[in-house]
Formats: sequence, structure tokens, C-alpha cells
Amino acid sequence: MKISKTLLATLVILLFLIACSGKTDIEETMMAYLQSHNNHDVEKALSYFHENASFQMMDQPPIRDIRKMEAWDAAIASNLIYDSWEVHGDTIIVGTIIERNNWFSHAGIDRIVYNPGTRLIFKDGKIFKITVAAMTEESINDLSDMFNEFFLWASENHPEEMQQLMPGGQFEFSEQKASLWFQLLDEWQQRE
Repeated sequence: MKISKTLLATLVILLFLIACSGKTDIEETMMAYLQSHNNHDVEKALSYFHENASFQMMDQPPIRDIRKMEAWDAAIASNLIYDSWEVHGDTIIVGTIIERNNWFSHAGIDRIVYNPGTRLIFKDGKIFKITVAAMTEESINDLSDMFNEFFLWASENHPEEMQQLMPGGQFEFSEQKASLWFQLLDEWQQRE
């Protein structure tokens, strides 16, 4: 069977157009997730996660309760900006990430910047694991300075509330606790 040159050329062009047509499926999923996250639509954001998904920040243990994380992020009005990314098989490696949210705002911090290297690993077309890269040195310093001052003030003025917010000295991502965080951070900001 002989294939005409016209048909062959059409197939080559069609394959080329498909290959260059834009985003991969996992990129589309990541972008849809990011939009849902930034719109604070917890249920929609959760629909992009695999049922056994985990989220890991820097050297912390993985968080498996993605609903709790997304509900916290919605409560603090988290907004993420991915400046760029690369696809490597089932993994997206993100460039710099900028995060703004009301918690940072109440703490007197405009934004936090994460170094390039955050990874989103996909399984069955859904986000299976997010491993967040370290913050920039400037962001680490901003948070560290803020926490040092705030915890000194809060331990003297609101020890019971701090025990509620950080049981056992561990930060707890809880949507129910967001308003208490805002209240204490606002009071701390207005202390003088």
C-alpha cells in the first residue's frame, strides 16, 4: 500500500501541531488547581489531588490531610504565583513561587518567596505529592524576625491562646484558628 505524499505531509503536519499544541495534561491540571486554590474553592482544589496525596514543606514531615491544608489556605486567602515551570515526565518543577495571604499581611509581611525547585508529582493524572522548595533567605529572615518578636509578646500577653494555636509548640494549620491568629497578630501590630 502506497501513501500519497500529500497524505504523508498532512499527517506529519498534524502530528507536529499536536506535539506543539500547548500544555500537557498535568500542566492543565496544575493550572486548574492553582486557579481553584487562588479562588479559595476548597472542594474544586481538592478535586485535582490523588486520594493518597501528600504535601511537604521543606524539612517538615509530609501532611496527608490535604483538605485541612486547603481549608487553612482558603481561610487566610492564600494566593500563589508560579513564575515558570518545566515538565519532566510525571513531575512539574516550578520556578520561583510568590505567596501572599492574610496571615502574612496581619503579621506585617507583604509576601513570602520560595526558591525554584518546588515539585508537583502526578499519579493517574492527579497531584500525588507536592514538595515545596525552601524559602529565599530574605523570606526566612522576615518570618524569623516576625516570629521572634511575636512569640515573645504572645507568650507574655496571651499564653493560653498560643497554646491553643500551637499545641505542643507546633504550628497547626486549622481554618478554625485563622481568626484567632488574625486577632492576636493585629493586637501585636498595634501594641505600641
